[in-house]
Amino acid sequence: MPAEAVLNVTIPVFNHAELVQRTLAALRKTSQEIPFCITVVDNGSDERLVARLREFRQSGIIDNLFLLPRNMGEACAANIGWQLVNAPIYMKLASGMVITEAHWLSKLLRFWRNGLPVSTLGCVRNLNMRPANPEAADAPGGDPDLSTDGALGRAVMIPKEVSDVLGRWNEDYGPTSVLEADFGARMACAGFPQYCYEEARYFRDAPASGASGEGAQTPEEQRAADLFTINATLYQLCIRSWKVMPRYEVIDVDEDSRVQLAERAEYMEFRMVLDDCAQTLSHLRQRGIPYPGFEKEFIWPYKERFASVERESAYFAVTGDARPACPTASPSGSGQSGDAVLPGPDTPPQTFALHHDALLMPFAGSMDEFASGVFVNGRCLPDTLLYRGRAAAPCRPQARLKGPCIFGGYMFAHYGHFLLESLSRYYAIARCKPWPLLFMSPNPTLRPWQKEAFKILGLTNRIQFIRVPTLVDELIVSPPACDAATAMTDAQFEALGRLPERAPRAGKKLWVSRSALRGGKVEEEKSLEAELARTGWEIMHPEELPLPQQALAMMEAGHVAGFDGSAFYTPLFCRSLSNHFILFSRRNYFVPFMLDYIRKRGARLDSHIFPAAATTGRRAAQNHSLDVDRVLTVLREATDGPEHGLTSTGRNASSA
Repeated sequence: MPAEAVLNVTIPVFNHAELVQRTLAALRKTSQEIPFCITVVDNGSDERLVARLREFRQSGIIDNLFLLPRNMGEACAANIGWQLVNAPIYMKLASGMVITEAHWLSKLLRFWRNGLPVSTLGCVRNLNMRPANPEAADAPGGDPDLSTDGALGRAVMIPKEVSDVLGRWNEDYGPTSVLEADFGARMACAGFPQYCYEEARYFRDAPASGASGEGAQTPEEQRAADLFTINATLYQLCIRSWKVMPRYEVIDVDEDSRVQLAERAEYMEFRMVLDDCAQTLSHLRQRGIPYPGFEKEFIWPYKERFASVERESAYFAVTGDARPACPTASPSGSGQSGDAVLPGPDTPPQTFALHHDALLMPFAGSMDEFASGVFVNGRCLPDTLLYRGRAAAPCRPQARLKGPCIFGGYMFAHYGHFLLESLSRYYAIARCKPWPLLFMSPNPTLRPWQKEAFKILGLTNRIQFIRVPTLVDELIVSPPACDAATAMTDAQFEALGRLPERAPRAGKKLWVSRSALRGGKVEEEKSLEAELARTGWEIMHPEELPLPQQALAMMEAGHVAGFDGSAFYTPLFCRSLSNHFILFSRRNYFVPFMLDYIRKRGARLDSHIFPAAATTGRRAAQNHSLDVDRVLTVLREATDGPEHGLTSTGRNASSA
C-alpha cells in the first residue's frame, strides 16, 4: 500500500473476471503523483477469479484484498473496504469502469477544490443543462457542477468529514444496489453538496463478453426500491438517523484474506422497527395520507423507537451520536466549536453550537441567485449555507465583532420567505439570552412589518445586519427548523404561535385580497371582490394593515377565503384557530406546507384548484386568469347559500 495514501479506491467484485482485470490494469497504470491504494473486496466469486485476485495481490496490482464468504450485497462489500482501510478520502469504483486519464486524481482533486470541502464528487453520464466545455474541469478557477437531482454519481469520492456525519453505505437493501440513491438522500438532508463531472472525461465502461441488456426489474429490486422510498421519508423527517447502522460487523480477517462476518444483534432489532414502520406508512397511504409529516401518532413513536435501538447500539457508542447533526469539535480557540444541548423536546437536531472566530460571508445577488454562509477554519458550516447559485467561498474579513452573538440567518424582504427562512431559527433564539442577533442582508434596515413580527415574537435583541465579510469572536449557531421546501419542526411551529386565540364572530366573512399587488394576481379578482363586497364580505388588503391586525382579522372571521399567497402564512403567529378557511389556487397548484400549517392550527380548511391560464408577468409576479364564477359558486355553497343573493360576477340576483 502506498505510504500515506490520500485515497482508498475500493472495488466490490462478484464474478465477471474480464471486467475486473480491465478495471485493475487501467487503474494501476495511472499516475501515483497523489498516492492512492487499490482495495478489492470479493463478494463470493468463483474460485478461478479468487485465485486470480490473490495473484494480483502478490504482484502488487492490488494493495488490499478481502474475501467474503458469499454474496453479501454490494453495500456490505463496499463498506468492508471502506472500514478496514483508513484514508482521508474513500472512493467506490465499479468493476468494468476503465480509467482513461493518467492524471485523473490530481485533476479531479484540483477541480473539487473549487467547491465546498464537506461534499462528494462523482461522475454522471450526462450533464444535462450544464456547460458542455470539457476543459472546465481543468480550469484553475472553475467551479464543480452541483448535482441538482440528488444523484450521487458513479466512482464517487467521499471525504472522512462526510462519513463521520453520515456513516457508510446502507446495508438495508441486501444484494440489490440502491446504495448511491440512499447515500445521496442523506447528503441532501444534511445539506452537503454533491458535485459531479462528465463521466466520459475520465472513464469508459468495458463491455462484458456475452453481456445482455438490462431486463425488467426483479421483485427483489422492486422491494429494495420501495424500501428506499420509505428510508428517504424517514431521513427527511429526521425519524431515523442519517448515520446508518451497518447490518454486518467484521469478526476477523485471517492470513488468507478471508473475512469472518456476523449480523449485528441490534440491527435485527432495528430491522423489526423498520419493517413495522413500513407497514404503518402503507396503512397511512391506504387512509389517503401520502405524506406523514404532520401525523404525530406516527412521528414521535417511531422517532423514539429508532432512537432507543440506536442508543443501545455498540456501533453508535463507538462512532458517535446517532441523531442527525453536523460535525463539530470541542470548544476552544482558533475557530473550534462545541455542542450544547437545548432544553426541552425538539424535532432533531437538538443542539446548537458555539463557534469561535466564525467568518460570516454575506450574500450577494438576487434572491434567486446568491450564496452565503458561516465559515470556521475555512469550512462552511452546513447549517448556515444558503445556496442558490455559485458556491460560497470565504475571503478576508472587513469587520470584526466580539460577541457573543447569535446567527439569525438571512433577512428576506419577501413576507413568505421571511416567515419560513428568516425566522427559521426562532425556536432556539427564544431560548438564548438577548445577545445581538446577526442577519445576512443586502438592506440596512428592517421594514415596518418585520419589526412588528419581532414584537409579536417578543424578541428584544439588537438586530445587526452583516453586509461585508465579518469575523465574530463568539457565534451561536442553531440549525434552521424549516425553509420554503422543508416542513417546519414541531418546536418551531409551537414557538411561533404567540397570539392568543380569538373567538370567530358570527356571520363575519373575510376575503384576503391580492388585487392591489403589483404582480402574482388573478386578473378577475377586482370584479370578484365587488360581488363579494355586495353580499357582505369584508375585503382585506394585508399589505395595508399592521401585522397583528391582519392576524386578528383572520382569527375573528367565521370564514376566511382568498387566492393562495404568503398572507396565508400569517396564521403561524396564531396560537390556535377555530374558524373556516377556503383557499383557491391562483396558479394551478398549492404549496402543501401552507395548507398543512392552517389545518395544524385547528382551522377547518377547504382548498380548490380551478384551471388558470398565465397572462402577464413572470416568475413570482406571474399573473393568471381563471373562471371566478366557479369561485363564487364555492363560496355561496360554503357560506351564504343561494337565497342570500351571491351571484355570478357582473350580474345581480334579479338577472341571474
